[in-house]
Amino acid sequence: RRVLAGDDLHDALERVLVQENKIAEAIAVLEKLVAVEPKRARELYQRMAQYALQIYKDDDAIKYAARAVELNPDDAEGHRRLADMYRSRQDVDRAILEYRAAILKNDRLYIVYFSLADLLLSKGQSEEADRLFRRVIRGAPDEELVSRAARLSMQINLGKGTLESLEQDLLPIAIGNPQRPIYRKLLVEIYGSLTFGLVQRVKHGGSKDADEARAALARIGARAVKPLLDALVDQDAGQQRIAIDVLAYVQNKNAGLPLLSFAQSNAELSLRQRAMVASGALRDPALLPKYEALVFPKIDGEAQVASDAIAVAAAWSIAKSQDKKAVPALKKILKSGTPDMRAFAAFGLAAMKDRSSVPLLAESARALDGGVVARAAAAYALGELGAQEETGPLLAMTEGSARVAVCSECSSRVTL
Repeated sequence: RRVLAGDDLHDALERVLVQENKIAEAIAVLEKLVAVEPKRARELYQRMAQYALQIYKDDDAIKYAARAVELNPDDAEGHRRLADMYRSRQDVDRAILEYRAAILKNDRLYIVYFSLADLLLSKGQSEEADRLFRRVIRGAPDEELVSRAARLSMQINLGKGTLESLEQDLLPIAIGNPQRPIYRKLLVEIYGSLTFGLVQRVKHGGSKDADEARAALARIGARAVKPLLDALVDQDAGQQRIAIDVLAYVQNKNAGLPLLSFAQSNAELSLRQRAMVASGALRDPALLPKYEALVFPKIDGEAQVASDAIAVAAAWSIAKSQDKKAVPALKKILKSGTPDMRAFAAFGLAAMKDRSSVPLLAESARALDGGVVARAAAAYALGELGAQEETGPLLAMTEGSARVAVCSECSSRVTL
């Protein structure tokens, strides 16, 4: 009973001294209490370490924390606290050892992974740091931690040119956990980063380089189409934008119809227009009737010409297909479409080398009410088709007025 009474007395004295901000005296009391009650030594050393930190006696704090860990080496939190102390003293090597010990004792202390990875990165050990981040991605139940780990891993792999390895790790996790959309969202971000450089090579690279980039995009498209299509129905406009932009270049025709459906949805107009263009970029002839229906919708049983942005993009999609089945629709657009639509039709017919359209192109080029853009496109198409019998009179007709240019340079301004 006297021992218990002594313990109570020491505890009470400690509390009073702490309240009076006499921290050093409180530590001295706890040191005496360790001798009186050794079974409580680990708990008491932890409190002493905490008090020592309060009065900026870091060396003492580390000494007490280390003693607590020695008494219970399986205490993961104890290792973490000791590691934090070493880290604050810039003792990186000891901090790394203690963080590793904490994870070894409890591999679900995910916050510790970030502290350890940060120190490893400071020592140039990026591969091990990346492995830690990927363990968090695979195992952490907290979406914020998963997102943080994935973005840090992206930074490492972007710098090393190994982002595709992270995608290969994340893809099966995303497919296997549809109830956790965070994985798919992160995967879509990776696809955006993976394809950006390839798209630039397709647009601006030389012939061989562009072909290699297209082949790489096609490989990505073969495995990426599902998460990208899932992103189309996400409420996050950022996810939708990435998915649309990537799907336009991965050359996976399975994406054509979903993109077309998105273009006809109630989403933001700019996104719908991008989706329409992305659908057309896939050049799927099976979608030509649907594109034509958007350009010439039936109202009260009669086909009318639509003039909205989606219809204009649909006309571009028909021209982009460069399929012979598109020729009748392009001729119809050339006769009765809006000026922008007529321009696309003219370029499309020129790209397909359709000589049967020469009379109609000549008529469009002469039509003063057709708009300068449409007339210029028709004249350009005539030049591309080698219709010398038509281009000469056109140039003479436009001399001294709004001249319609017929030159090969125009081809650099239009992508079909």
